Order: sequence, then C-alpha cells, then structure tokens
Amino acid sequence: MKKSIQLMLLSAILFSSFELMAQVGNPWLIGGNNLTGNRSIGSNNNFNLSFKTNNIQRGVITNSGSWGIGTNAPSSFRLKVSHGSFGLDIENNSTSDDWELYISATGALYLYSNGNFRGSFNSATGVYTAVSDERLKTNIQPMSPALEKISQLKPSAYQFKNTTDKQLYNGFLAQDVMKVFPNLVTHNVNPERNEDVYTLDYSGLGVIAIKGIQELNQTVKQQEQTISTLQDRIAKLEAALDAVSNNLNRDLKGVLLQQNQPNPFSQATIIRYAIPQGANAEIKIYDAAGRVVKSMKATEGGQAQINAYDLAAGTYTYTLIVNGNVAASKKMVLLK
Repeated sequence: MKKSIQLMLLSAILFSSFELMAQVGNPWLIGGNNLTGNRSIGSNNNFNLSFKTNNIQRGVITNSGSWGIGTNAPSSFRLKVSHGSFGLDIENNSTSDDWELYISATGALYLYSNGNFRGSFNSATGVYTAVSDERLKTNIQPMSPALEKISQLKPSAYQFKNTTDKQLYNGFLAQDVMKVFPNLVTHNVNPERNEDVYTLDYSGLGVIAIKGIQELNQTVKQQEQTISTLQDRIAKLEAALDAVSNNLNRDLKGVLLQQNQPNPFSQATIIRYAIPQGANAEIKIYDAAGRVVKSMKATEGGQAQINAYDLAAGTYTYTLIVNGNVAASKKMVLLK
C-alpha cells in the first residue's frame, strides 16, 4: 500500500515538473500555436536536424546548412532533392499550371508541363531536344516561301543594358523579327513584377534558314540548267558560223579567226587571228541587235584584246574583215 502511494506521489511530482517546464520553455505545440513573437524550430548545438515520418528519416538540414529532401546526405549541395517516380514540381498557385523536372535512369533531365513531356537535356553533352513526334502534331502542311523574308532580317551586334557585362553579342532584335516572322516572338507582360519584355525563339530561325537554303538550292539548279542550255546553243551557233565562214572564205588563203579565250569572260579576252602579209584588215564587234559597238584594226601581230569595261554584259559577234571581205565570224559572251 505504501509503495502504491509513493508511486502516485512520484508521478504527480513528475507531471507537475513537466507542465512547469513546458510553461516556462514556451513549447512549440504540434496541434497549433498562438505566437506572441518570433519562434524557431531547430537546434542550438552542432547537430543535424532530421525530419521523419513513420519513424523513418525522410530529410535533413545539416549542421553546415545544406538541405536534403528525400535524401539524408545532401553533401556539399545547398539543396539536394532525391525522387522516385516523380521529380521536382514547380506550380503556379493561382492557375495550378506546373513544370516538373525529372532525372531519368540514363541521367537525362526530363521536362514536363502539366503532366505532358516537353523535352530533355542529354546528361553527356547537355544538348536539349524538344518534342517533335509526328504523332503529337496535326494540320501538317508545307511551309510558305521564306527566302524573300529572310533577306528582310537584320542581324545586329549589341551589348545589354544594366549589366557589367560589356561583351558584344551577335543576334536579332525581337521587335525587328516580329515584323517578318511574328510567330517567333513572344511578348511577356507580368504586372506583379513590372515586367514587359519581348523574347525570341532562336531555334525557330534554324528551321526557317533550312527552308531558305532549300529554295536557294532550287534556284541554283534552275540557273545551272539555263546556263547549260545557253552553252549548248552557243556551241551550235559557233559550229554553224564556222561552216558559213569556211564556205565564204575558202578563196581567202592564209586567213584564220580563232575562238576568243576565255569565253565567256568577265574582265578581258584575247582574239587570235591570221591575215596575209600586207592585207588591210579589221575586226568589228556587233551586239545582239546587229549594231557595231566596237571596231579595231587587225595588224599582222595576230591578236587583239577586248576589255570588259568597254562593253555591257551580253552575247556579241566578232567578225574579221580582210580587204573588204568578211573572212570569219564567231560568238563571245561577256558576264558581269
């Protein structure tokens, strides 16, 4: 009986002591608190602060200030988050829109928006790849011509304001690009942050550049075909003129007119010929309309030089006239 009374007295004394300690120490109550000033949760000595559920440690704040969530070893990181099936989620409290960062088994960083996969960063190279799966796209159609619009872009060199970085950068001004490719520019306005900024989708410019190259390649092919056709026509005309010249000048012994070299030409070309000694000869150059645009005396030296700056670009006929008779004619082309 005495022992029971002693135990009851001891329990009452301990309970009173704990209650007194709780009142004096201003405890932090798990069920809720009415604060009369600043309060803190933590330790006053050199020990880590652990967080547990089901008596298992789920996170830690180390004595050096590093945070670990889902990990008990944040090491030298200021914040280290370890995850299982889901990653780190950042949500807009007003709209519930969210972005999730997830590290795959291969080490790649995956990005999700509102639960939808948007792209990933390669763990080895850091290269970002965006979603481009045909199965996720609709209303697929060829791009409209871009080459003419590309010529309207204005690449610039610039520095950024309000920064100590004085490096000169190359790029575009979003307001200029918006006049040509408005779908590449986004106008970002956030009144809460007093923010009003234009941003540019530089990756979209790469697609437009490829479209322009394809158009330019097609133009080059068409020009090559046109040049080939013209060269073939010139060769046939030269052969016909040679035949006519041979017929007209079979009685003019010692007379020869060669094809100018180079042909076509862009700066200067040489016409070589041969005439009998003592002959009175000249070379006349005619434009495509048959007008004489240049005449020069043909000496026994056997060659004459034509300079590009004397003529406009085009196709010409040059004729060797000996003693008043047309000896031979040939075609030449001037490119500028």
